[in-house]
Amino acid sequence: MCGGEIGAGISEEWVLDERYPLIVAQVDALTQLADLVEGDDAERALELLDQARRLDPDTEDTWCRLIRLQVQLGRADQARQTGRLLRAHMQSLQVEPMPETQEWLASPARSPARQGWKARP
Repeated sequence: MCGGEIGAGISEEWVLDERYPLIVAQVDALTQLADLVEGDDAERALELLDQARRLDPDTEDTWCRLIRLQVQLGRADQARQTGRLLRAHMQSLQVEPMPETQEWLASPARSPARQGWKARP
C-alpha cells in the first residue's frame, strides 16, 4: 500500500502526468471496496468514500456516492454539509455539477431512492 502521495513536493508536469492515473486507480479501488462493504459496515464505506474524495476531489461521482450514503444513514445535516463542500469545490473549478447532481443538491433531504437519484457505477 502506498504510504503517501507519489512525487509529493515535485511540481514538474511529468510527475503530475504519472501521478494522476495512479490516483484514479486508487479512487476506483476505494469506491469498489466501499460498495462491497456498505451492506455490512456502512461506517467503513463512509470512510473509504471520504478517503477517495480527498484523493481526487474533482471526481463528482465520489461526492455523490458519499452524500447518498450519508442520507441513507439518516445523516441529512452531514449530507447537506458535504453538498455545500461539493458546490464550493465545483465553483472553485468554475464548472457546473452534472444535471442529476444539481437536482439532488437542490433538495438533499429527500430520499435518493424516491428521487430516482443514484451514483453512477
